[in-house]
Amino acid sequence: LESFLAGPGRDRARREGLRVLEEGPRDRLIDALAEALGWGSERRDELMKAYRSTWPRSCATYPDVKPALDALRRRGLRIGLLTDNPPQTQRLKLEAAGLLPFFDAAVYSREAGAEKPDGRGFARVAQALGLEPGRLGMAGDNPHRDLAGAAEAGYARLFWLRRAGVSSSFDPAL
Repeated sequence: LESFLAGPGRDRARREGLRVLEEGPRDRLIDALAEALGWGSERRDELMKAYRSTWPRSCATYPDVKPALDALRRRGLRIGLLTDNPPQTQRLKLEAAGLLPFFDAAVYSREAGAEKPDGRGFARVAQALGLEPGRLGMAGDNPHRDLAGAAEAGYARLFWLRRAGVSSSFDPAL
């Protein structure tokens, strides 16, 4: 956003972007930002193109993530990943974070033909790991997209990860 915008509109766009990140819909950040700022589809597409062409050399993770994944691997557990969003975007994030070596299988839901919570992506992870879904557990930060989908696919254990300052919008009836 910083390199995309110049002039007096930058502060308003920054505030609006932060509001969307805090209140949602975070998964539609650029669409919501363009709508709030009254941009047409051409301007929105320019911002999306700028976003998708900008990649950090490194990407921070919570400090406990890599040690936890390492500990699971040392115990002999196989670790799979199911992630939404454009596959190229997700691959670059995982590379920049240094997380790819921790996974025995990485499945990108759009390539699996079904985004979370559809159970087909979860089934693809089980297949890639060579394990039955009933032998798998799912750890995720969104009860609807991550946990309901894993339950539909027959995963045995579900773990909801909640971090301070992070929210997820989901069906409260769950």
